[in-house]
Amino acid sequence: MHVLLDGDLLVFSICAAIEYRYKDIALEQDWEDDDWLEFLPAILKSVDSKINFLVDRLAGTKYTVFFSCSNPENFRTTVMPEYKANRANVWRPNNLKIAIAETARVHNSVKVLGMEADDMLAHYQKTDGSTCIVTLDKDLLQCRGALYRWETQHEGEKFFSVTGQGHLRMDIKCKECDTTTAATRDNYLTARKVCEYCNADLRTSKTKAGKANSKQEVKGDGPMWFLYQCLIGDSTDGIMGAGILTEQKYRTGAKAGQVYSKRKGVGSIQAFEILSPFLTYSSGLQAVKKVYVEMHGGRWTEELLKQGRCLYMVKNILPNGLQHMWHYDPSVKEYFDAEQQKLVWLEDE
Repeated sequence: MHVLLDGDLLVFSICAAIEYRYKDIALEQDWEDDDWLEFLPAILKSVDSKINFLVDRLAGTKYTVFFSCSNPENFRTTVMPEYKANRANVWRPNNLKIAIAETARVHNSVKVLGMEADDMLAHYQKTDGSTCIVTLDKDLLQCRGALYRWETQHEGEKFFSVTGQGHLRMDIKCKECDTTTAATRDNYLTARKVCEYCNADLRTSKTKAGKANSKQEVKGDGPMWFLYQCLIGDSTDGIMGAGILTEQKYRTGAKAGQVYSKRKGVGSIQAFEILSPFLTYSSGLQAVKKVYVEMHGGRWTEELLKQGRCLYMVKNILPNGLQHMWHYDPSVKEYFDAEQQKLVWLEDE
């Protein structure tokens, strides 16, 4: 098996785990960049060990570590200039850049101009069981084939096999008996009302007025998961999906009168309810298009293409390096030219 490793997340998670505990001390003592280099050998040793473990865990015969190009070169910033702008002040490990560079030098690695590691993982993925994507990123669940999530502090390891059109489900956790029901289109209307284990009313909490007696979380994979993402967006990357960014004011408390930004649009439960009646990508796509038309009117095409292309993992790269962009109309052949940093159209491939 060819093991496809998400180098961005793997190296980041190890750097963060080692450095984060010293963040406050470094701030108090005003550490210089060189002070952080003390931790680099431990980071690189942990990265090597993790790569070896993951390849062995999956009985890999070969492996490749994938890294993203720099954000300004990413095709998504051409499609959506504000892409990841909300991450400007997010903390990053001091050793991250050098740890990535050293890992890329030592291990078999790939980085392609214009693309993120996610896209390259999707491009190399096969559906015959000969490859396996290794990542913590839920976005890659839109890709068919084998996927593996390594164990973290909060969650055990997980194996996935994504086939066909994919699926969506709603995990409904009862707060009274602490059990979870996996609801699909067939049993959702009943499962959201009454716990199948203890018969508790899930719509009303006994202790908190106006609150539900359950916790709901949407899970899924494949093309249907991509459509779900088109509706809810990705707040981590500043992608609105079927939503808009609005300005709100705090009404009470210490921040009363201060302005803050809040997304207004389709949420996770509503997105599930919109898509759950459909079993195929094509029928679900029509429902997504309808939501965008209702929200954006004559600008629905522009908005759907912008959101969809930022959320979609590029799988098709031509021999000349052109990267095939997602389109709701599959007959449209539009590509990203990484050398020229612009979108181009081709009559014939």
